[in-house]
Amino acid sequence: SSFFIEDVSFGGDFGLYENNISATAALGLLAVAAEMVGTVDEQSGKFFGAGVNFELRNPDDAGSRLTFDEIIALLNAKKFLYADGGFIDGSVEGGLGLSLALRPDGALGGLPLSESLGAITITAGSDIYNWLLGMPTPEIVFDGGAWQDVLASLQNLSFDDIIAILRQVVGVLQNLEGTAEVFDFKIPVI
Repeated sequence: SSFFIEDVSFGGDFGLYENNISATAALGLLAVAAEMVGTVDEQSGKFFGAGVNFELRNPDDAGSRLTFDEIIALLNAKKFLYADGGFIDGSVEGGLGLSLALRPDGALGGLPLSESLGAITITAGSDIYNWLLGMPTPEIVFDGGAWQDVLASLQNLSFDDIIAILRQVVGVLQNLEGTAEVFDFKIPVI
């Protein structure tokens, strides 16, 4: 007689949650800050969730009894998923959803600009039944925000605002490595 296993199943749910996640990307004077909000469940901050359900199934008769010899033979043949002639049947269902609100930061952070530069929304998987049969394609949507307001606010800069910006530019440039030679270079005036 051979050893066997029967009626084996496994299931569970897991999720990833955000709690006030923010990041800043800077390139010289230009910086953009992003704040993330989970959209799978906004109230809890959940931005990724998945439910998994697996069971062992005999590929020969679709029953739930498998001998160890059958499992070893399927493993050696590299047959894992039931849909491909293997012994593991199941599903992974879930979704990914987050929104990144963008705003100016760094040298632009103190200027009278619009508070929002738009938002990037990323979603995936909510319409896919089983991720084992096909990975979902993420959908990325950019809402450009009120760029007209940003440009309009730059038209109303005062002389003091422009001087403040120039001081910030000089301060950043002075702190960059290797710029001392540039600032000490004598320019001939004719």
